[in-house]
Amino acid sequence: MRARVLVIFTVAACAREPARRTLAPRIQPSCGALGTGGYATPLRGPVTTPDPRAAATLTRKGFALDMAGLTRALANYQDPTAQLAALTASSVLQCRVLLPRIEALLTAPPPTAVEAAATLAELGNAAQATQARARLHEALRDPTWPEVQVTAAVYLGRAGDTASVAAIRAALRSPNEAVRLQAVVSLSAFTGFDGRAVDGNTFTRLAELTAVLGDPASSWLVRREAVYQVARLPASNERTALLVRVAADDADERVRRAASLRVGR
Repeated sequence: MRARVLVIFTVAACAREPARRTLAPRIQPSCGALGTGGYATPLRGPVTTPDPRAAATLTRKGFALDMAGLTRALANYQDPTAQLAALTASSVLQCRVLLPRIEALLTAPPPTAVEAAATLAELGNAAQATQARARLHEALRDPTWPEVQVTAAVYLGRAGDTASVAAIRAALRSPNEAVRLQAVVSLSAFTGFDGRAVDGNTFTRLAELTAVLGDPASSWLVRREAVYQVARLPASNERTALLVRVAADDADERVRRAASLRVGR
């Protein structure tokens, strides 16, 4: 009887606790309250309608935004959209009590597994976060799901761990254009890694993007995206020199123009 009372009390507390913040909410012992308006998670970024992961998806499907409702949605293998929305809501609400159920979803089909990995990386302990990143690396290597590869590359770029650098570099050789483009964006997202040792060498985002621009296998779309990302790096003589060189020497007029427009910015 005591255990039942504790469960009821926890769920009731979830339902009546007011929202502290819609963006980056404070850690809760069970689940917080979602509130209204836009919200975000560290790996997913802003989550808005008509994103299928938005909270409106759960309420429209009849799942309450509390621990009981999220538990039912996570277990609904016949409705992956509800599972995806529940995983995102679990991150936003900081529902660490659901981590065992979320961890079990790492073996689900790739779209669900990748979202489960993102949630586990955000809410889990160090061992769980390592397990989650390993699942994202696996998804990034699977060419049968290009859209999932793109999502995994997004999350690994935001996760910001040195072990992911090699995985993102490998994605630059993907036969899928969208995967290569996202890999360029993710490489440039490793903010704070400049000057750190990665795989025995000093990592800088400028050097990584320079290699993309000089790779004959990089399409003009990939090279142009690299130009965009170079222009977003902190101003430096090296950055300016690279943009000037690309503006003068790249084989494609569209890449040259993109570089010339960003020299001096």
